Amino acid sequence: IFDWIRDGMGDAVVVARAGSGKAQPLDANVLYADGFVRMGDVREGDTIVGSDGKEQTVAGIYPQGVKPVFRLTLANGASTECTADHWWTVRTDDTNVATVRFADVMLAPERYRIPMADGTWCAVRSIEPVGDKPCQCISVSAPDGLYVTDDFIVTHNTTTMVEAIRRIPPNQKVL
Repeated sequence: IFDWIRDGMGDAVVVARAGSGKAQPLDANVLYADGFVRMGDVREGDTIVGSDGKEQTVAGIYPQGVKPVFRLTLANGASTECTADHWWTVRTDDTNVATVRFADVMLAPERYRIPMADGTWCAVRSIEPVGDKPCQCISVSAPDGLYVTDDFIVTHNTTTMVEAIRRIPPNQKVL
């Protein structure tokens, strides 16, 4: 919707439920320069590794409470966990890259490949529910919004409403 506003198509009103972030469980890992740290131990201002291997700053931490969590396992054996509303940058073929909700990946996992920190893209092997877990979202300074999680899988950060609004040119009205 913000692209629609930015591209001059008109104005919009956005209504979003609080706590509707893109969460991972607190026991998921986030890659720092010296190794992995539990998501629950990540703090605002920490320096983590982005998808390009460069240092990025954790710009925000957003607790999400207890949520249903799913394990994503890739064809190479790598796995991580996230909520159904977590965002993933994916490939659907050799040229098409998109950012989709994990719920969309769950509907047709065979369609998607997930990025790895080494630049490869890996097919989805399985998705399994693991139960309810305490979760949080992080926002990172990386321009692509990506960071490295468990087993060197590249995943997407949360985008807050304030960050999204900052990307809209000053001449566009946002109510």
